[in-house]
Amino acid sequence: MIYKGLLTAVVVLLGCGAFAQQTAYHIGDLYTAPDGSLGIVYFVRPDGGGWVVALNDASTSCTWGDETDVPGLINYYNTEYQQRTSDDDGYTNTQILRAYQSGNGYAASIVDFANGWELPSPAQLSMLYAQLPFISSALVNAGGNVPAEQNYWTSAEESATHAWYVAFNNGSISSYNKTSLYRVRAVRCFTNPSYTYLWSNGSMRSEISVIPTQTEHYSVTVTAGGAAFAVAEQQIVLACQDTTHLEASACGYYVWLGDTLTHTGDYVHVFQNSAGLDSVVILRLHISEEITVGIQTQTHTVFAGDAATLSATVSQPSENRVFPGDILCTDGTVVSASNWPVPGKTAQGIVFYVDYSGLHGWAVHLYLQTMNSTAWGLGGIDLPTLPNYTSPRTVITDYDGYENTRKIREAGDASEYPAAWVVNFEQGWYLPAAGQLVVLFSESNRVNASLQIVGGTQIQPNTSLWASTEYGSSTAWSVSNSWGVGNPVKNASDGVRGIRSF
Repeated sequence: MIYKGLLTAVVVLLGCGAFAQQTAYHIGDLYTAPDGSLGIVYFVRPDGGGWVVALNDASTSCTWGDETDVPGLINYYNTEYQQRTSDDDGYTNTQILRAYQSGNGYAASIVDFANGWELPSPAQLSMLYAQLPFISSALVNAGGNVPAEQNYWTSAEESATHAWYVAFNNGSISSYNKTSLYRVRAVRCFTNPSYTYLWSNGSMRSEISVIPTQTEHYSVTVTAGGAAFAVAEQQIVLACQDTTHLEASACGYYVWLGDTLTHTGDYVHVFQNSAGLDSVVILRLHISEEITVGIQTQTHTVFAGDAATLSATVSQPSENRVFPGDILCTDGTVVSASNWPVPGKTAQGIVFYVDYSGLHGWAVHLYLQTMNSTAWGLGGIDLPTLPNYTSPRTVITDYDGYENTRKIREAGDASEYPAAWVVNFEQGWYLPAAGQLVVLFSESNRVNASLQIVGGTQIQPNTSLWASTEYGSSTAWSVSNSWGVGNPVKNASDGVRGIRSF
């Protein structure tokens, strides 16, 4: 049974759209762009929009650009893993790059930007890597090819000399010199075809990325069937030593700075930057019974030079489809994060994958079972019941964590195979397979937002977890959200976090 409700304005950072409840596309579907170009859907949001990957590489060997710091493009450094992997706005990145760098051999200039294709951001490209086992056959059947086991440029910059890429042999995200020759695979966003959007700054996408230089007021008009039917407004405050008043309206609840507000009233928050400058923000909130259009943003206040993403949302009647970020309850029901809390329901996990039916998938446990302290098992023993995966690219096709865990537990007890025994297998939890962990890490932003709402343990940068997938007699596979998939020795210490099917 799936519990869903009307979705409205909530404070979450998302790219290319947000959380309403209608979708016509599924992962693996063939998508035809307005100009006739083709791609395969590899990510779908609850509002019916998502991301599409081109059938073929735009280039097999090109530079990212010249060695200059691109104005307007955020620099993500090695220590800023969370911010880097939250960047899912390849469109804006590509637009900035093309305006600054006109070189014909540069990565951003190669994609067909005029027809909506973009150089993907780190989040968009990491998600593509995670979804390869689900879409590879669709790419081939459509006349395209699967991305090579090589490095692919993202649209994100680290510094004047380095930019970020995703290694498609193991899924790691790294930076290297901009003049290096890597591949390019374009992606594009698509929106629910029922709606068109018009922002106050003239953008017609479902989302905008802004870097305000003063407190700014933004609005979006959503149109259906040629008639404008709703407008939503949002203010982004530039932090300084002053007091600012905001006003907001919502249906049933409003999420502000991580708190779910359910009552009309005034709410106060004090922001402070590293220089000690304070900004007092007062939110005057009105809770109503229904709303048609809203705007989502993770933050209402930014410091000079910081970026904010605003995403238009459209509330629609309840559907039974499940989406990553939804909350799996102990009674087997699934609740949208924006509807939480629900009286009488207790969270047990966060959905991170949903199959083609839209009703079934996998959820991750609210908490780590162990952190960097558990061995996979005995070394020198090749379990005969487990298949051996001997390359990073093939290991991401292993999704059978339940059966893997069952077979490992049958082979020995907790002293022999600790990782498989730490999870509560009797209650349905199991040690995820390598492919399942790759998908989990690619969805960590949505999962973390929901974990924060229910009070779970968020997935931190540089997290490494054991998979239930075996390499051979001496090593097994683990997956990290920084360095991708690897195969340490079985008696090494690593983390464990169970998942379950629903």
